Amino acid sequence: MKCYCCKANTEQLDLVFENKPVPKAYGCRKCGHIFTGCPDDLNLEDFYCNEYRSENKNAFYEETVREKYEKGILAQLKSEVPDFKPNSILEVGAGIGYLLQRTLKDFNLSPESATTCELNKNHAEDLRRQGFNSIFGDFISVDFKRRFDLFIAIDIIEHIENVSVVPQKIKQLISKDGLGLIQVPARRLIKPFAEHFHYFNPHSFFELFKNTFEIVRVFENDFRETSNGPALLGIIKN
Repeated sequence: MKCYCCKANTEQLDLVFENKPVPKAYGCRKCGHIFTGCPDDLNLEDFYCNEYRSENKNAFYEETVREKYEKGILAQLKSEVPDFKPNSILEVGAGIGYLLQRTLKDFNLSPESATTCELNKNHAEDLRRQGFNSIFGDFISVDFKRRFDLFIAIDIIEHIENVSVVPQKIKQLISKDGLGLIQVPARRLIKPFAEHFHYFNPHSFFELFKNTFEIVRVFENDFRETSNGPALLGIIKN
């Protein structure tokens, strides 16, 4: 089996989590990427549309914690591209819109400037009520019919089994001078599939995007309060 990130050979791993084997776990010999397969009895679309985040975890974060987290993400974006001022934004997996609201405020944009794409129907409806152009569906298969100056995916692409299709899809969505802001969990325990297919490291993240985008910067953060541990935050541009 080939690695989703660098296309090198992988080997099946004999991993255990809490005394239970981790099925369908593979590791890349070149970039160190680790990924797991989908359980045979799982309807993935139903899981993400109806079960995943059926209770909104974002709402459980204290406002001060969430504010620090969101400000940190935007500060890192602005530190690398201080003159960047988007006129349009697409956020996939926006939840109930906390980060997007702050992003619009920071760039002095109206809700009409933002499009969201959500697999959770309740979230999609809530985002629509907030004035966003809210789309219900899988962003990989949605035809957005336009490009955006800023693409945001925070803790999203690790949920996509065939993550190798992600860079080209994002390429179709970012305007000529646009940027992508991509965050993935890093240095996490490998578990039997519950939410994540992919376990990134800086090398595998770079390998995934290097042939499609210029990688401006990859930050290694430790957002324990809201992301349950370390994360990689990458800024990419056309």
